[in-house]
Parts: sequence; C-alpha cells; structure tokens
Amino acid sequence: MSEIIFLIIIIISMITIPLAYNYLDKKGLYLMLIIMTIVSYILSFKVLNIWGLNVSANIITIISLFEIIYLLITKETNKNQNNYLSITIFCLIGTSFTILTTSSYIPSINDTLSTNLKELFINNYPILITFPILLIISEIISPQLYKILNQIYQNKIISINLNYIIIGLINSLIFSFIAYNNINFINKINIALATYFIGLVISILYTPIFNYLTSKKKVRL
Repeated sequence: MSEIIFLIIIIISMITIPLAYNYLDKKGLYLMLIIMTIVSYILSFKVLNIWGLNVSANIITIISLFEIIYLLITKETNKNQNNYLSITIFCLIGTSFTILTTSSYIPSINDTLSTNLKELFINNYPILITFPILLIISEIISPQLYKILNQIYQNKIISINLNYIIIGLINSLIFSFIAYNNINFINKINIALATYFIGLVISILYTPIFNYLTSKKKVRL
C-alpha cells in the first residue's frame, strides 16, 4: 500500500507542476510552490515503508519543490529571484499556526480523527520545528550551489543532481537525527540513508522528465 501511495505522489507531482507552468506560466509555478511547501510540511510527519525501507514520505514533494525553485531562478529577474523564499516562509508560518491550532483543539470522545492528529503532532514536535528551519536554510544555500555547479558544468540536469547529492545527504542526516527523537541511533541512520538514496534515484529519473516537460512551452515570464 505504501508503494502505491508513493507512486501516486510521484505521478501527481510529475503531471501537475508542468501543467501549472504551461497553462499559468509564472503564477502556476508559485501556486505549485505553495502547494508543495504545505504538502511537504504535512508529509514530514509520516514515514513510509517502501520496498522494505523506511523513507520520509515528503521526499518526492521536496524534490519537486526544488525543481520549481531551480526553474524560477532561471526565469525570474535578479530583483525577484528571492520571491520564492518569502512565499515559503509565509507558507511555513501559516502551516505551523494551523498545526498548532489543530493540536490545541480538544476533540469530542467520538472524534477519533482529531484525536489521532493531535497525538501525531504533539508526539512529533521536533519535526514541527526542524523541518521549517532546514527547508529555509536549504532554500538559501541550494540555489546558490546550483548556480555555481551550472556555471561549471553548463548542464541543468547534472547541476540539479549534484546539488541533491550534497544538500540531500546533509538534510537527510540532520533531519533524521533531530526530528526522530523517539527512535534509536541505528534506525535514524537507516531512515536517513534510505530517504537519501531513494531520493537520489527519484532525482536522477525525475529531473530529465521535468526538464523536458517544462521546456515544451516557451513562455515569457
């Protein structure tokens, strides 16, 4: 079942972002940036078992999120290139506030869904703090590294994948060690490495497809 959910997330991400870009131009990218930020934050609380490996459920949406950012910084003017960061911060604050509000809500005895959500967020409060901080730092560093790599290799696909090899590993390790405070050291390492390597495979396969689909239509942003 987890594998099916994982594949569905990949397919939805792969289809919706290019469609939004082709039909709504820059507005479509910012719309998908907002959606992927919120979804990534929510999925960060979930670990999926994929082919026997425990993987952070938001790895696909995170990769999609940075694909959007890389596309935006190549299309935007220098003056507006940091717009994505402001939007991300706003989305993270809004989502955090919503989660905290939901967690403070006292459900009725028969409201098992609200009870489960409350327990999920309260028991995993390090994720609530760690994910936004890591994402903001990554969105500051990663685009700069991407620009440097792209100047060296003059190839968008290679630059994006090399960026993930570096930033992805650091993020996976830091997030797993800080966020998953209720599991042992070995399991933290397993989740971090499994998430990283599956993310690397997805990045290698996903980036050329994303690049092709978003280059089909020439738009003036």
